[in-house]
Amino acid sequence: MTRRTLLASVAGLQAAAPDWQSLLALSITHDEDNLSLLRHYVFEIYDRSMPPGQRRETQSFEVNLVGPGMYFRKLTHNDKPISPQEAAKEQTRLRAHLSQTPASDAQAPWRKEREILKTYLATHQFRFKGERAIDKRPVFVITSKPPAKAPPSLAYLTSAECRLSIDRETGHWVEAVCNIQDSTSFALTQLLIGRLSLPYSSGLINRGDISADSMLTLRLQRLEDGLWVPRISRIKGPGILSELSFSKFRKFTSESQLLTDSQ
Repeated sequence: MTRRTLLASVAGLQAAAPDWQSLLALSITHDEDNLSLLRHYVFEIYDRSMPPGQRRETQSFEVNLVGPGMYFRKLTHNDKPISPQEAAKEQTRLRAHLSQTPASDAQAPWRKEREILKTYLATHQFRFKGERAIDKRPVFVITSKPPAKAPPSLAYLTSAECRLSIDRETGHWVEAVCNIQDSTSFALTQLLIGRLSLPYSSGLINRGDISADSMLTLRLQRLEDGLWVPRISRIKGPGILSELSFSKFRKFTSESQLLTDSQ
């Protein structure tokens, strides 16, 4: 091979290399349209937990995003339907919630937490590891490694080595698997999954302590209309399990329909 041919081959490879850096940056910043669509859906969350030294506990909830955050209506506890009395109370709470005038969430605390992922992008070391397919969609696989002194403001990403799978077409996170290397604590007013915002209702805090050698797994899915929604959020470590599973995403056309569907 001549030098000219070699240079031409190298140039061709460089031209063909995917622009994964731009896609990674997009995945951190572009969720507003997706959140607007998600507000027209109701869905269910199955909460499975096993704190250290305690028994396994489960709860399930119906969730909507009418208003500034997620509204939880409890459905079951330890895989059994709640009592008729509890169900009536939940229905009353839902009616009261839906009767409120929606407040602007432009300055809501969870919006400030969007800076967490921007800091993550600016401080961690990222490497492109190739392409694969998830749910028949091509994704870029990118790994991240924290700096020697990571900012403490990154919640569970502060000391995490992660493998991200980012949808090649839309830039949404499809999967993240993170190894938490050091014990860390976090307190968030949203469920932080890539750049898919799920703000908690006012007064609710997503708080936790994660021990070293724990594994954080996040998985999303794309609905037929193009909406990206969470599928699973799991923290598993020595003697501990905390898992949220998301399902039954369905549109509603009016707030009264939420009351009808809940009965």
